Amino acid sequence: MVTSQYDNNDYLRSAYFGGAGTTDPATFLVGQISYTNAGQLAGMAFGGTGLTTNVPTPVFSTSLSYDGIQRPLTSTATRSGTTFWSQTRTYDNVGNVINLNTTVPTTTNGTKTNSQSFCYDDLNRLVWSGNTGTPTGGNHCGLAPNGTTVSTYQQSYSYDALDRLTNGPSGSETYGTFPAHGAVTLGNVPNQYASYDAMGNMTCRNVDTTSGHGCDAAQSGAIMTYDNEGRLDTWVAPNGTVASDQYLYDNSGQRVLQRASNTVGSTTTTSDTISFDGFTDVTITGGTTSTTKYYSVGGQRVAMRQDGTFSYLMPDFLGSNSIALWADGSVQAVQLFSPFGATRYSDGTMLSPFNFMGQRLDTQTGLLYYNARYYDANSGRFISADTVETNGSGLDPYAYVHGNPETFNDPTGKRRLDENPDDQENTGNDSGLPFVVKDLLYGNESVAAVDGGEDLVRNTLRQNEINAIEAQLNEPGPQARSTLTNLLYNEPRPGTPTTQTPNLGTDRPLSDIYNDAVNAQSNAQYNKQRLAGASSNVRSPNGGYVTETHLKGGETANPQIGDQQTWTATKGGTCGGSTIFCAIGETKKADLPDQIVVVEKQQSGFASCDECRINAYRLAQWSERRVWVGTIDANGNINWLIFDPVR
Repeated sequence: MVTSQYDNNDYLRSAYFGGAGTTDPATFLVGQISYTNAGQLAGMAFGGTGLTTNVPTPVFSTSLSYDGIQRPLTSTATRSGTTFWSQTRTYDNVGNVINLNTTVPTTTNGTKTNSQSFCYDDLNRLVWSGNTGTPTGGNHCGLAPNGTTVSTYQQSYSYDALDRLTNGPSGSETYGTFPAHGAVTLGNVPNQYASYDAMGNMTCRNVDTTSGHGCDAAQSGAIMTYDNEGRLDTWVAPNGTVASDQYLYDNSGQRVLQRASNTVGSTTTTSDTISFDGFTDVTITGGTTSTTKYYSVGGQRVAMRQDGTFSYLMPDFLGSNSIALWADGSVQAVQLFSPFGATRYSDGTMLSPFNFMGQRLDTQTGLLYYNARYYDANSGRFISADTVETNGSGLDPYAYVHGNPETFNDPTGKRRLDENPDDQENTGNDSGLPFVVKDLLYGNESVAAVDGGEDLVRNTLRQNEINAIEAQLNEPGPQARSTLTNLLYNEPRPGTPTTQTPNLGTDRPLSDIYNDAVNAQSNAQYNKQRLAGASSNVRSPNGGYVTETHLKGGETANPQIGDQQTWTATKGGTCGGSTIFCAIGETKKADLPDQIVVVEKQQSGFASCDECRINAYRLAQWSERRVWVGTIDANGNINWLIFDPVR
C-alpha cells in the first residue's frame, strides 16, 4: 500500500509505503515533489527512509525544465551530487525536435553520451536522424551531432504521395494492392514481409533476415489471427520453431491475459500473465507464481516490485523506459531507441517489459502492445489499420504519429496524443481543445507578430478543469468552421500593435502562438474567487486589488456562431507594473469556462491598465458570458484576477 500526501492546492508532495497507521520511519517512494508556476512537474526525490512529516535523504533526485511555452527542455538525475542522466531538447520554429542530447549511466558506474540530430520535410515528417554524419534532407534540420560514445547510426526516411514510408527504419518499404497501405516488403528482409486479411489486419509477419521464411503463398512466417473486434487473438511462430501467444481482453478492450508457450526439444513451457488494473501483473509458469507491482507518479511509471525485488524506472521525455535502477540507486539497465522504436543501445538487463514510449514489449512476437493496436518497430508501422474516423494521420491508416516520432507519442494506438482530448493519458499542449479550435490553430498560416500578452490569451483551461466539462462542448459544424477560418485568416486583424516583437520578427506561425496561449493558461495562478454583484476589493494573486469590472457595448441581439463580437472591460486599481489584458470565455457550468475564444485585443491606457478592448469570434453557443481579467508579470506568468458573469 502507498500513502500519498498532498498540499493545500491538491498537488502531490510525497508518497510512502504503508497505510495511514504506518509507524515512522517510513520508506518513501517519492518525496520533495516540486512544481513550476505553470503547474508542471519540476522535480522529485526518489527513495529514502525517514519520518513521514520530514524530508528523507533520497536515493537519487530528478529535475525538469521547460521553455516559455511549457515544452520540456531538460531532464536531469543526480545521485550523491553527481549527474548520471541528462537529456536536452531543441525545437525548430514549428515545434519539431531537431536536436536531442543525452547522457546515460552505465552498469560499471560510468556515463556515455549520445548527440542526435533530426531533419523534417514541409509536412513535419522525419526525413533524417542520426548521431553521426551530416543532417540532410527536408527543410528543418538541427545542428550536426557533436559526438557520441554509444553505438552510432544514421538513417534517411522518405514517403510517397499517400504518406506511406518508402524508406523506413529497416530500409526500403513497398506496398501491395490490397490493402493498399499494408507494407509487403522491407529492405532488410529477403522474402515477403507481410500479408493481410480482408479487414487490413496483418496475418503473416516475417522479420527473418537470413532464412527462407516468408509471407508469400507458402505463409511460412509468423501467423496471426484476430477476434471479432479486430484485436490480435493468436500468434504462432514461423515454421521450424514451436512457440505461440494467445490473448484475452476485457469489455473495454484492455488486454488482461497473455498466454505464451514455447517448446525446446521435448519440453514445453507455458506462462500466463494476468494484468490487473494496469498496475499489477501475475505470471504463472508451471507451478510458480510471480507478482509484479508497478507504481506511477504524475502519469509516469516510476518504479516496480517484482516479487521481492524493487527497481526504479526512469522514462525519457516521450515516456520510453530508458533507465532502470536497483533500490540502492545502482544501475540495473539502460536502453536507447531509434526514432521509430528499435533498440539501438542497451547495457544490462531490464526487468520491466515496458519499452519504447512506455509500451509493453511482447518478447516472443517482437511487437509492442499499444492498447488499441500492436506496433512493429521494424517497419515503423502498426500491424492493423486505424479504425478511428477522426484520425488525422494523413492518408496512411497504419502510420505512426504522422511520421514524427521524436516529437509526439501515441499512448492508445488510436491517434497522436495532440489530436483529441479524449486520449489525454499524459499531458499534451492542446489538451481539452475541441477540434474546431485545433483546426484553426494548427495550420502553417502566419499572422502578424504580437506584442505584450496578446498571444497569451489564446488558451484553454488546465486539463483537470477541462475534464470535468469536456462532454458539454458544443462544436460548430463544417459551415461554421469555414466561416471561422475565413474570419481568422482573411479579415484584417484589428488591434495588432504596429511595433512588432523584435525577437519574433514580423510574422509567426499560428501554431506557435497557440502553444504560447495554451501553456500560458497552465501558468496561470488561477484564482477561483467570483466577483458577486457589486463586491469590490477582491484580492488578486499578484498583490493588487480589483475594484471594478464590467462590460459595455458590443453585443448584438441573438449573435450566431462565427459572428464577431466586441466587448470592452474596464478595471480600476493598480497593476503593479504588469501588462493588463482581458479575455472573453464561455461556460456551461458555474465557475468552469469551456474555452477561451479571444482572437484579438485592443488596448488603451497601457501604463495605467485602465482599459482593454477585445474582439472575439464566437466558437460555440453559450448560456453565460464571462470576462476574464489578468496581468502578465515580468516572467510571462499570468495572474488571473477575477471572472465576472455578465448576461
